[in-house]
Amino acid sequence: MTEFEDKERDVEEIKDEEEEFDDDVIVFVDEDGNEQEYDIVLTFYDEGTDKDYILYADGELDDEGMAMVYASTYVYNEETGELDLEEVVDEAEVAVVNAKLEELDSDDDLDDLD
Repeated sequence: MTEFEDKERDVEEIKDEEEEFDDDVIVFVDEDGNEQEYDIVLTFYDEGTDKDYILYADGELDDEGMAMVYASTYVYNEETGELDLEEVVDEAEVAVVNAKLEELDSDDDLDDLD
């Protein structure tokens, strides 16, 4: 099973912002101004938590050769026009993300991330 790693960052740029997630790529900028592109694996809404989630990857593999997938919740910030990402820390949210990853694993949808 692919486990996720928490990431808490602000999204500086979403490519083709008019078509949200159209290019399936988001770009993070760290404190030093370095850009890192991530492929969006999946976005989904969960009724139980009433939150939107984004799963993303950069092609890295873990020690077992599995794709490293990162997860965050996101909210569109109307003032800035950007997405605000927050770390997934609540046990219920972690369970939601892991269940979604198990579902993806069973569908072999994560094979394309290698």
